[in-house]
Amino acid sequence: MAEHSHIIAVASQKGGVGKTATAVNLATALAAAGRPVLLVDCDPQGNASANVGFALIASGEGGTHQLLTEGGNHQGVVWQTRIPDLWVAPASLNLTQLEADLSTKHEGQHRLSQALQALSQPFDYVVIDCPPSLGSLTINALLAADRVLVPLPYDAYALQGLRHLDQFMANLADAAQKPRPVLDVLLTMQRQDGDTQGAKTLAATVRRSFADQVLTTEIPYSPELAAASVLGRPLLLHRPRSTAASAYVGLTVELVQRLEDAANRGSGAMHAIGDGWNPVAAQMAIASRLVAWVTNPTSPLYDAEAATEHQAALRASTLAHAAERTFGLRRHTWVTAGLVAAALMLGPLLFFATARLAPMEWRVKAVTAITGARTPWEAGTLILARADPRAQKLLLLAATLAGNMSPALAECLDHTDFEHGPVLPNQMPCLLSLNITQGLTPGRK
Repeated sequence: MAEHSHIIAVASQKGGVGKTATAVNLATALAAAGRPVLLVDCDPQGNASANVGFALIASGEGGTHQLLTEGGNHQGVVWQTRIPDLWVAPASLNLTQLEADLSTKHEGQHRLSQALQALSQPFDYVVIDCPPSLGSLTINALLAADRVLVPLPYDAYALQGLRHLDQFMANLADAAQKPRPVLDVLLTMQRQDGDTQGAKTLAATVRRSFADQVLTTEIPYSPELAAASVLGRPLLLHRPRSTAASAYVGLTVELVQRLEDAANRGSGAMHAIGDGWNPVAAQMAIASRLVAWVTNPTSPLYDAEAATEHQAALRASTLAHAAERTFGLRRHTWVTAGLVAAALMLGPLLFFATARLAPMEWRVKAVTAITGARTPWEAGTLILARADPRAQKLLLLAATLAGNMSPALAECLDHTDFEHGPVLPNQMPCLLSLNITQGLTPGRK
């Protein structure tokens, strides 16, 4: 294994917290950064293996079972996935039985650590997906790891479970007489609807209790995670432009930055994980590479549906650029100041009521300022990223109007409701105009 490899265990004794999704997408994003990564599936259910294209394997075929029983110096223990720079030690059919056996063997808790050290193939990162328990397999992962990433959803018992796991890790490290791994807490499955106040209260409590151990990045709830799992793909390769996918890329960059900072503190000098590491540039590079993998027809990871959605988003961005050029819009300080003053003095109700009567140029400036973007194109990107069909339709109508000032489109825009989209009887001109402009509908033609 690489001399300075980092071993990250993704662990939680509670199921359904986004543990496997976090492990798989973290490993995928690290691989997209161009670093050799090994994903070790220690969960007998084998969900992490399935998400990178492997079913449960039989004993003796390699994978985690052989890694734990025979060590890491055997050929065929780890397998290469279709994802560049990502290898996997798949779960085996009898990992459950092996877990029971390890608890009775001398040094059984250190098998994984010893096996990873014996790997002849160099990996910069090892990501371990643990089972939802604190049995022998999880103990092996915790003793092998130098960092433990704990996904924490909005749940009534989540904080109690986190404190229990934190104490368990401390006791385990003391018994093994080794430094305890660094704890990183990741808030997952954060909803934008429902009991948002409860979620905010829990998040505030967790951050107050665990301070800087809680990552800044939060993973939003996404039904697309389940769809990606059914298709046997990481979310980053199923919907690389989604909000949740962007959050996983942000998580990866933040975690690597923490590793970088820890290395710098430990050595007292620059000890970069990646030469010339730049978090912003790294996040853009990872996202771009993921999109390239799924949109290139020659790539083994090509996804026709994802490629179609990407092209639709590019068309929308082009239209937004056209709107900016046509209107000559730029964000000015007085626009922001005016909006704040209007919101404070007139109130939200009056503000949004008069917004519908304002000229198109004012509307685009307002949306740009409200979203905090520098240009209408950035505002459009933020709106599209939220996957709101009504907002997407409004954006496309506004951008199309910039290049086609026909009465039909003007009438369509005048009768566009900001909340509900085009409404009858003025809906038909909108649809006709969109069809004339080659069916510029988000997602599919």
